[in-house]
Amino acid sequence: MPRETALWDWLRDRLPSGHATRIENEVGDGFPDVHYSMLRHPGEPIISQSHSVTFELKTKRGTKKCPFKDQVRDSQLKWIAREIEVGGRVWLVLRLDDTVYFIPGNCAEWINRATPAEILELSDIIVKWRDKKPTVSSQIYRMISD
Repeated sequence: MPRETALWDWLRDRLPSGHATRIENEVGDGFPDVHYSMLRHPGEPIISQSHSVTFELKTKRGTKKCPFKDQVRDSQLKWIAREIEVGGRVWLVLRLDDTVYFIPGNCAEWINRATPAEILELSDIIVKWRDKKPTVSSQIYRMISD
């Protein structure tokens, strides 16, 4: 099975300029794997919509009916729901074989029972593992800045 570390290395290399921190449950139960703040473009007001986001990383191989079954823990679902409730931004970044899916946090509760076709439908960004940095980076920028 691919490791989350490899997914983190892949994602970190493709994030737009900013500040990213990988977190491994030292902060609190349910806290996502990565906190990231994107640099604003020059001239963008300081008081603007937040460009900070948290990413929960998951990776699996194979074609099981529900490949991420029981992968998003209850504590993670609760944290994600509370964060979204107060205006925070959360994304699940799922690697299934050679494809990476970016799914909004408000869909987290469905991941444990989603089929590959449903994961595809829930995704805002779908990229291949071998896609180059500029292509993926610009898609992530648009996703975070919207």
